[in-house]
Amino acid sequence: MASVVLIVALLLGEGPDFVKLKASYMDALKTSKWREVRSTARAIAATGTRPALGFLNSELKLAAEDTHRRALFGAIALMKRPEVVEFLRSHASSGDPYFRAHAVKGLAAQDPKKHFGLVVNLYDSDDDPRVRRVAIETLAAYKDEAAATTLLEGAAAIPVAEQQRVVRALVGFDAEVLAKAAFAVLKGGDPEAQLVAMIAVSARASDKFATVLDLGRQVKDRRVRLVATAGLERTKTPGQSSTLRAMVKKAKSFDALWDLYDLIDRARLRDKILIDALKKGCTGGKTLLRPKAAQTYGRIAGADAVPLLAKLLHATKPWQLPIGAARGLAATRDGDAVEPLVAALERAERDGAQKSRLTLELSMALESLTGQPFGLRADLWRRWWTERGTGFTIREIDEPLWEEETAAADEYAFYGIQVRSQAVAFVCDVSGSMEGTKLDTLKTELSRFLKRFSATGRFNLIFFNDKVLPWKKRLVACKKKARHEALSHIDGLVAAGATNLWDALQAAMKDPAVDTIILLSDGSPTAGKIQALPKIRDTFTIENRARMVLVHVIAIEQDPRELREMANASGGSYVTR
Repeated sequence: MASVVLIVALLLGEGPDFVKLKASYMDALKTSKWREVRSTARAIAATGTRPALGFLNSELKLAAEDTHRRALFGAIALMKRPEVVEFLRSHASSGDPYFRAHAVKGLAAQDPKKHFGLVVNLYDSDDDPRVRRVAIETLAAYKDEAAATTLLEGAAAIPVAEQQRVVRALVGFDAEVLAKAAFAVLKGGDPEAQLVAMIAVSARASDKFATVLDLGRQVKDRRVRLVATAGLERTKTPGQSSTLRAMVKKAKSFDALWDLYDLIDRARLRDKILIDALKKGCTGGKTLLRPKAAQTYGRIAGADAVPLLAKLLHATKPWQLPIGAARGLAATRDGDAVEPLVAALERAERDGAQKSRLTLELSMALESLTGQPFGLRADLWRRWWTERGTGFTIREIDEPLWEEETAAADEYAFYGIQVRSQAVAFVCDVSGSMEGTKLDTLKTELSRFLKRFSATGRFNLIFFNDKVLPWKKRLVACKKKARHEALSHIDGLVAAGATNLWDALQAAMKDPAVDTIILLSDGSPTAGKIQALPKIRDTFTIENRARMVLVHVIAIEQDPRELREMANASGGSYVTR
């Protein structure tokens, strides 16, 4: 029978390798092994034949799950056949962010010059950070001055984490190309773009950048001047900088020290004096600066930071410190950081805090270092580490994240967002525009969440219209009496009035125990101390530097970029409903 199938396949133009790949693909699909589905789909695409394209296209039409559809679409996008060009063009403005990102990436691979404008538009205009990441990677492949200038100019409008990705992308550009692009930005760019340019140039520590670094010392923005000066000094005396040492001595206030740590982190300013200052900052000085110092220390000191950061995972005050330590351990990119992270996850599970903000950060750090999808399952992490602890390779920090398998969703969900917190404040809009189905859905979602929430978890409900309407002054444990009272309160909610988003956020931030805020709103602010969304985003993000509160945003029938950016800046999720 198998020989008959093979003969038919050969008559249809399908070679024996293609037949075997199809069989492997179907086997992986039956067992939902999505990584194998993706790899075999790409192997089929690599044959470059018309039957391969026909097969992948027919499978795409039948695919129901997003993971399956993306695996197939990504494979088709890699094929360099004339028929694929029109297929990709039809998806370049798709509502699915994966489709539009990889459609443009595929078009750029087909004809880089012809589709450069599409890539630039994707980078400059798309609100989805995953799409921008694909755009950054695609622009980096051009390696010319136009691409370098585009990356630098666009960096002014994206979050700091994405700016770091831009810097890493620019490392692969020719020194002369990068210098010309940086020079153009310094002559007339946004200060944030100028800073990214100086960080990218300074990191290379080459005499070829002396002229552009010297120009950077003359611009208005102090941060740009400092990085430019440090870059020049780094070139002459590696590991030593009188400018950086002067910065350490002068920085005394919280804001000055936080800005210093942030600049060290972003510019990778490795100097012994700075490393010593960061190490001291992890355990001394201003309490709320210790998490930032720990995170930066891990990035700058690397493996040398692991012993101290491992101890800080045990800290209880402030609650942000072990989170900063977990982030710092992930930033070391060192294998020795895995064991203390696994041990800390096990300890949290024994203490009954498996689904807490700390375990979220621990699992994220482990996933960042290893690429393994075990989530909050300490037992799976321990088993894997026991079996694979020797000889494993630290995952490349730029490895694609989009298509990875994820652990089973065993956390509490609210509007589809997995809530990993034991100290959460719900900040929910009950203005007049929420009347009807939107308010009914909110009541259902809140009630469903609280009925499943752990009795050891703490929560508060802060509703807002033109006024702020807190249920309690502070977080309360989700025990039977409090849960029953909260459900009755939710049932009696009525939609009326304007939208005072800012003051409601401030009410949540007043409780120092809150580590996660879930913000839900269906409209622009029309009441309160601050009503402009750009100012709300900027002011809250600065205020949250010390608090490190995770902010998840549910935007109802709207998609405000500022709230998306506020959520992204905190490390939280953003969804529209």
